Amino acid sequence: MKITGVLLLFSLALFCISVPATDALQAASVYCRDQKGLRDMCSMEYVPHCGSDGVTYPNKCTFCNAFLRSRGGLGLRSLNAC
Repeated sequence: MKITGVLLLFSLALFCISVPATDALQAASVYCRDQKGLRDMCSMEYVPHCGSDGVTYPNKCTFCNAFLRSRGGLGLRSLNAC
């Protein structure tokens, strides 16, 4: 019985790690909706954004520029470095 419980917990942990945060991935269009078009200049502040492409963007402006260039193909994985 103990082995079954341990295997169940282990498989649950692997499942949680392997499933991406779908809420974050689909929210990029909502997150960037206030930025109507590409910006020529973004501030130098560092507030990392992890894109679904595995790239860490330095801030919201640069992430949203990349999102707009990808024509909606880029998702927001997290508000941290990748």
